[in-house]
Amino acid sequence: MVTRDGGVPILSRAHPGDRPDVTQFTGVIDELLDRYRALTCRVEALTVVHDAGQNSTARR
Repeated sequence: MVTRDGGVPILSRAHPGDRPDVTQFTGVIDELLDRYRALTCRVEALTVVHDAGQNSTARR
């Protein structure tokens, strides 16, 4: 996550590279939201930017 004014990184999380991104995405977003809420106590808006691999079907 980055700030709106300047894009300064404030939160991040790496996920395993040996799994399809689409299977990890929901958990990563949920975790980042929980961490952000702990910092700010609220979330007014969230914009998610991802690559095409995040929008594919889950495969094993």
